[in-house]
Amino acid sequence: MHYRIGDAPSAGKGMFALTDLNTGDLILRERPLLIFPLFIAGNGLATVEVILMQAIMEMKPEDRVEFAKLTNCGAEVGPILGIMGINSLCARRMPGAYAGRYAGVCCDLSRVNHRSVATRALSKSLTII
Repeated sequence: MHYRIGDAPSAGKGMFALTDLNTGDLILRERPLLIFPLFIAGNGLATVEVILMQAIMEMKPEDRVEFAKLTNCGAEVGPILGIMGINSLCARRMPGAYAGRYAGVCCDLSRVNHRSVATRALSKSLTII
């Protein structure tokens, strides 16, 4: 394993490298806890929160626990949208005719530090597969 998840002072949990990494190294491949089409964001915050709550209730119990451990970005939105707002990553286009954009939340990949300049560039190059 190339990384560990641990406490990041004043920033919750983070992903930390355990080995030297080279360009092109596969660091992590994981199945998202939740993946969703971004078009639902235009349906009003309360409606989106209900839709996402239904999706979360379909998760395995242990995945719901991991989802709830992720950082919540703010109090002005519901708890699910708060988690989604800070932990979502762009996902590749899904199979089928729908060409809209998707985002997803992962257990470990969502802990990549999005705040530092160096990792902002890295997180833009990471995709959920």
